[in-house]
Amino acid sequence: LGVGLFGGLAQLAMTRSYRDGRTVVSANLSYATVVFASLFGMLLWDEIMPASSWLAIALIVTGAIVVSLSTRKAD
Repeated sequence: LGVGLFGGLAQLAMTRSYRDGRTVVSANLSYATVVFASLFGMLLWDEIMPASSWLAIALIVTGAIVVSLSTRKAD
């Protein structure tokens, strides 16, 4: 019940952020959840991530930086 409630509230908050906020920041934070979930898995449950997961995290972070810098120059 709690997961459904908080998941629904999170979706409503994300929808509002796309409507009212900066789309690039909202998208970057949305993809950052994958990175944080992976790191919490390592810290809390001693999960071991394969090299492909580290590569995916690097691509997410690199993409977020590139998009943020390119939109900053456009403003």
